[in-house]
Amino acid sequence: MVDVLISASGTSFRAPDTTVQKFDQVQISTDDPNTSFKVVVPNTDGFFNIAQNSIAGTVDINNPLSLGEVTGVGKATKYYEFDPGITAPPRIIRET
Repeated sequence: MVDVLISASGTSFRAPDTTVQKFDQVQISTDDPNTSFKVVVPNTDGFFNIAQNSIAGTVDINNPLSLGEVTGVGKATKYYEFDPGITAPPRIIRET
């Protein structure tokens, strides 16, 4: 399982660019107990084995967002984290 962790950094939030391999299970989570994030992950090229053009959900300390398994199709996919009212820069999940 590859866990992409959204963490507080001062007054903002950060998540790393992440490298994965084919067949990895991937999820986005947070360790911040006071904030939830609306996350949208484009999946138009089928990078993840979920039959949707995008994967969306709310991530909080008790609820990670599962992206499924990496298929090896496509070169990279981006996810966007949203702090209420503020859009963070896109982060990249890329296959090695």
